[in-house]
Amino acid sequence: MSYMSSFFTGVDMGTSRIVCARPSGDGFITKSALNAYIQVKDTPAARQALNARRIGYHAVGGVLEIDGASSVPFAQVYNVDLKRTMRLGCLNNHDSAALEVLTRLTTALVERAQFGESILGFSVPSAPAGTNPGEEPPVFMHHRMVLKRMFEELGYEANAVQEGEAVVYAELADTGYTGLGISFGAGLVNVALNYMALPVMAFSLERGGDFIDSSSAEVTGEKSVRMRLFKESRFSLTAENRDPASRAIHLFYLDLIDYVVEGLASAFNESESIAVLDMPIPVVIAGGTSMPQGFVQLFERAIRAKELPLEISEVRAARDPLNAVAIGCLEYARANRSRG
Repeated sequence: MSYMSSFFTGVDMGTSRIVCARPSGDGFITKSALNAYIQVKDTPAARQALNARRIGYHAVGGVLEIDGASSVPFAQVYNVDLKRTMRLGCLNNHDSAALEVLTRLTTALVERAQFGESILGFSVPSAPAGTNPGEEPPVFMHHRMVLKRMFEELGYEANAVQEGEAVVYAELADTGYTGLGISFGAGLVNVALNYMALPVMAFSLERGGDFIDSSSAEVTGEKSVRMRLFKESRFSLTAENRDPASRAIHLFYLDLIDYVVEGLASAFNESESIAVLDMPIPVVIAGGTSMPQGFVQLFERAIRAKELPLEISEVRAARDPLNAVAIGCLEYARANRSRG
């Protein structure tokens, strides 16, 4: 079948958000769902109230599961944390409801394939830093296989794309897909270095937005969900940050940046491939955790102050940080298919 008759989709399977990207004219159209849920007691009164507000729910074993964005107000009212289908970038296998909820959220967002050749790229985390080349921890392998089967059952030809590499595909077509893509997600920070579309290295670091939320929540005595909502709505790294919540979030952001830069330096210094790169490389930053004002500037200052075995040409934010991974998965599927 020809390239033009294929239908392409990109999906960012994030710990915090699932994002679906599809072509639209000369650009893209994206839609997303909060990758979370909450359980409330199943009573006639609860069902009646939810039905009156037209809030969807699923009755399971004496509880009502409320998925996605509809779960947030309940978490705030009851002062409890949201349940997450994923933890540290992978399916939360300690939660018996996680796979069913994740499948439900993903199917509602992506929908079943409607075309004869529907090609889909979906994001997966890279193996943790320090993993031997060619190896993949069982939890990561299981996560990838579960997602691939889920999309295949929806009728797609599904291909896994490492999250950091998706950032490269979203942003660096003009450099021949050469550069460093960093996705600051909720569960992990994913890093990928590509040279002329070929992967040089990719790894993940076990901290992200959830680390900031849970750590600052523990310091302030708040719930993580409230710290996340505050961080995403009102927090800035350029503000004076006088209140306890802002001060705690600020300090944990600085700690995250130092942690990632140290992780990059360690990985680069241990790699024999880095030394042979013959050009300065761009660094592109994406992900919801990178969204606060001032983040990119602080990260650039930290990485340029570190002695690295490669030259950096620029450090910039992705054009669409929240959707870059999904767009990159779409571009990966399209670019690699067109070469086939």
